[in-house]
Amino acid sequence: MTRMEASSENERRRTPRFRLGLPVNVHVAWRNAPVTVQLVDIGRAGARFKSPSGPLRLDQEAAFGFVIPGQHVCVANGRVVRLGDDGEFVLSVERANDAFHGFLV
Repeated sequence: MTRMEASSENERRRTPRFRLGLPVNVHVAWRNAPVTVQLVDIGRAGARFKSPSGPLRLDQEAAFGFVIPGQHVCVANGRVVRLGDDGEFVLSVERANDAFHGFLV
């Protein structure tokens, strides 16, 4: 997995976002099993996902994680702050571990 250059489309963020295209499991508050989605892009304050299994709910709690080279596990959780008609959703990151923050540096 490699980090790609920051997204420039409609850029209003203060920190860069990195495009990924990585399959990850998202654990959602009201579902018993995690949902496998595509992590489209990621930044310090949030992440955008594409879900083939249908929409989530606004303000819903969710958590996700992935492994980077060196077997470091990046984990973050937060709330769904935006839903798209095409199955995309944005999670505002409220908490993340040191590996997550280190990955974005």
